[in-house]
Amino acid sequence: MANKKQAPKKDEFQMAGVLKLRNNFFLDGKLVTELPYDFDELTAEDMVEADKERTERIQSIAWVQSVDMTSLLCVFARAVAYKLPNCDVQDIMRLKARDAFDAVKLARGFFTANEELEESEEPKSSAE
Repeated sequence: MANKKQAPKKDEFQMAGVLKLRNNFFLDGKLVTELPYDFDELTAEDMVEADKERTERIQSIAWVQSVDMTSLLCVFARAVAYKLPNCDVQDIMRLKARDAFDAVKLARGFFTANEELEESEEPKSSAE
């Protein structure tokens, strides 16, 4: 029997984990070398608030990539806040560029993993 290509499993993307920082980052005066996050804890309200935070940060929407990055960093900040309540979007915006890109990749992975999961979940017929 030939192996069928299966849809990606939910656990291929880590909904909760730790972003290991490449650069020194200080939070409340303490050196932080990693940021724990938990996308599973995000609520609809978190997503709306992240969008509001993005809107506040972007006065003129001239460059789509910056809007995308800002939105994703705001969502990542909310996921981190479930593990580090004293960390907010202002703190995340102080990350060095390479660490910020890693955070953006994680947040984008969260959305991509959910889209792939939705596409793979087709209704089953009662005959199965």
